[in-house]
Amino acid sequence: MQGLRNKFGPDVNIQVMRAQSANLTPIPSDYIASKHWTGTPAWKLTKYQDETRQELTLDDWVVDAQYKTENNLTEEFLSLKATIKPLDTGIHMLKVKALGAFKLKINGNEVINIVNNKSLVTNDINLSANENYEFEIEYSGHGEFVLGWDAPGNLFNSEQQYLAAAKKADAVIYFGGLSHADDRESVDRTHMFLPNAQDEAINKLLTVNKNTIVFLIAGSAVEMPWVDKANAIVWGWYGGMEAGNAFADMLTGDINPSGKMPITLPKKLTDTAPIMLNDYNEKESLYSEGVYIGYRWFEQQDIKPNFYFGHGLSYSSFAYSNIKLSTGTFIKDQTLTVTATVTNNSTVAGAEIVQLYLHDKVASVERPYKELKGFDKVFLRAGESKQVSITLTQRDLSFWDVNTNDWLAEVGQFEVLLGASVEDIKLKGTFNYVTK
Repeated sequence: MQGLRNKFGPDVNIQVMRAQSANLTPIPSDYIASKHWTGTPAWKLTKYQDETRQELTLDDWVVDAQYKTENNLTEEFLSLKATIKPLDTGIHMLKVKALGAFKLKINGNEVINIVNNKSLVTNDINLSANENYEFEIEYSGHGEFVLGWDAPGNLFNSEQQYLAAAKKADAVIYFGGLSHADDRESVDRTHMFLPNAQDEAINKLLTVNKNTIVFLIAGSAVEMPWVDKANAIVWGWYGGMEAGNAFADMLTGDINPSGKMPITLPKKLTDTAPIMLNDYNEKESLYSEGVYIGYRWFEQQDIKPNFYFGHGLSYSSFAYSNIKLSTGTFIKDQTLTVTATVTNNSTVAGAEIVQLYLHDKVASVERPYKELKGFDKVFLRAGESKQVSITLTQRDLSFWDVNTNDWLAEVGQFEVLLGASVEDIKLKGTFNYVTK
């Protein structure tokens, strides 16, 4: 918001609204004073062996006051604790949905106690601004629960309000994604959805205003069930203190983005190797996909993701041509250089990252069809052409040989594939590798 206002000044009316789902969502992190050791708001999660709650089985942190048991057959016993700090004094309407036995205590006093209540349960309590309150949830069952509230001076706009504003706007920027509370080391995400019903808000905004930019902040993949409706998606990662100004420069076209995705963005969590192969748990992962890690898995399984490894658009468009290999025969301990011409065939100056993938046509071991071996970034004015150059070494041709405990490049034919992503291959060439 500040970056956009710095960029546009008083001439552009920027209306800022915080979207809230029509469905029940957890108490927002704005009110959570307890912190994970990384500094992010969090609830302390403890799990127990049985209903006596004597034997601890898990000591962890979660982002929100919501939980879903691992399956519908095994009963779980757990508690969530957090320090809550209201922003305004007054009546706070607690809202709970729970399948199982749910109990909420505030400063040791029980305020809600329900069992398998499928409908919404509410309870009004009077809380004071800037006072700390100790919230403790006790739960047992094989279901799920959510604890939310309506607080005075509500930080959020209703669905009706933000959709009405979006419908009238010349353009809409939806700014969301993950926070460091959702997306950090030491705590695993339990799903790949955007939290707090963001997908619902995005989908409805795209419906009422086609000029909606979906701007996501995240450090790991999220599902995008609305992807086919979106005309513009920007992935911002975590940009730091000057991110607002940088993002505004990019959205207005003062800076031409040129990044490429270093990860794959799958359509759904179940498309990923650890989940599909049932190789994800708290204690031991065997990497059962073998060498088909990351983008190699999606290609080997012929699974189409939302966005491929290496994908990234800009305000420019580029053409590839004239691939050349310095030699048709790669001799052991020497090198081979691949060159090609890249032309900016748009009216906007920009940069392209050319990626080189290698395919070993016949190998004695399993190898991915494409293996990234190098890339080169080239800056081009509108209409300009330049040559990119990427050099391969013997190590680039090699795989780890478990028999000799060393890198091995096998004699034979290799294919060079140059492209804008692992999926968007523009040029190909071949060479033979020999040892003498």
